[in-house]
Amino acid sequence: MKTNRRILLSSALCLIPLAVSALLYRKLPEQMPIHWNSCGEPDGFLPKQFGAWAIPAFLLLVHLAVSIQTEKRLQKNQISSVSKLLCFWAVPAASVLIVPASLFAAAGYPAGIRQAALAFTGVLIIIAGNHLPKNRPNSIAGYRLPWTFQDADNWNKTHRFAGKIWVTAGFVLLFLALTGLGRHVFLIPLSLTALLLPAVYSFFLHHFKS
Repeated sequence: MKTNRRILLSSALCLIPLAVSALLYRKLPEQMPIHWNSCGEPDGFLPKQFGAWAIPAFLLLVHLAVSIQTEKRLQKNQISSVSKLLCFWAVPAASVLIVPASLFAAAGYPAGIRQAALAFTGVLIIIAGNHLPKNRPNSIAGYRLPWTFQDADNWNKTHRFAGKIWVTAGFVLLFLALTGLGRHVFLIPLSLTALLLPAVYSFFLHHFKS
């Protein structure tokens, strides 16, 4: 019953932006922007008849897929309480915070969508990175590589290293959001480096140990 309530409540949060869509619908352009590049310029568009409603619906589907799979796997896996919260609430939080900002930006208001997205992502990465080392080997959260599952020491070292990298990357994103320098930095390489560097580190740990 508690599980059903949690999924229902978090799913309802994903749909809150529909109210913002209804409020702003007449002010949205016929081809509304749904994506902005690192310079804050719109580079993806959809007809407003579809875009105004589809993004919250899409996030709801993503959330349901993640939360239902997480719920099933929690029966056989233990992760930190904060990691569990992220699995169930990260997508609803993005829906409530980022989607309305994007709708206001699409309607012509100075919503600061780029800064909002950077700040939200930075905070999320900091929280996740801080709790990565607290997770034991599991099939839900972390670097689920063949050698991390085979070697608990590799798992622990990989996630301690990943935690430091993720927290650092999160603070960099926060700095970019607060200073407006994000347009001068290659955000995708930064994100890919933060994600892939711990995997490379883990592989070398395994390689030199064997």
